[in-house]
Amino acid sequence: MQNVSENNIALGEVLVPQRLFNSVREGNLVIFAGSGVTKYGQKEAPLNEELAEQLGSPLGEKRHRDESIDAFLDRLKSYIPTIHEQYSKLLNNGILKPTDLHKVIIRLFKKSNLKIITTNQETLFTEVAEKVFGKDIKSWEYPVFPTPEEFNGIVYIHGANNSAIITETEFGKAYSTGIKPAGTFLEEICKNYILLYIGYSHDDPFMRYFSKGIADEPQVERYALVRADKQRSWEGLGIRVLPFPKTFGRNHFSALFDCLRDWVQKTIGSSTQVNDNNGGQS
Repeated sequence: MQNVSENNIALGEVLVPQRLFNSVREGNLVIFAGSGVTKYGQKEAPLNEELAEQLGSPLGEKRHRDESIDAFLDRLKSYIPTIHEQYSKLLNNGILKPTDLHKVIIRLFKKSNLKIITTNQETLFTEVAEKVFGKDIKSWEYPVFPTPEEFNGIVYIHGANNSAIITETEFGKAYSTGIKPAGTFLEEICKNYILLYIGYSHDDPFMRYFSKGIADEPQVERYALVRADKQRSWEGLGIRVLPFPKTFGRNHFSALFDCLRDWVQKTIGSSTQVNDNNGGQS
């Protein structure tokens, strides 16, 4: 992991290295966004576990003790030939809407340097980006990934909607086979850009193996905005944690939004208004 300058800038209640702050202007920042972005302030947002339970319920099938969600969906696939279509239908049931985290993350970028990778399988980032920048937003979905040189847009690394990869078998293939496995794509990105994790728990087994495997690479520079009470799970991954406090009485992740909003305003200009319409929900 590359040594970074200790010069920091205060963004909300978070101290962010100046080098990271500058990277978005320089076109060197890639944001890796997880489900926490979609769940921000949306109590009814369906989680993978809930979607799997909804698919299994009509069949009387439940997850076994210690069975992963991916393995459960692998088992359900033998009973449900159209499992991807049904999964997509449940995912896009009209409940999910772009959150203020989607909006503030998109606002960090210009169209010319937009670089987002997401494990989310709904296309809310594209929806927001098209409203901000226009309709010709480039996007890629598994199994097609851009080269580092052509990367300008949004990558749905686990597919999206009907093409979403959801079973244990599919994840295994995604990260180890094909013209460019997901792991190869991530390695290329990590060696060419600064990576910032937002709304991501980093508890996927492959991602933990991957992060440990490249932790000693000198050109790799990765950061994560993590709620302060969740820091321990990031230890040993070679990723510099930037903690934000848990907020009480409103959305527990509001300090994350405040950090990103301050970043946008300091990058684009103090006149830029990005409101937190989800922050009042717990």
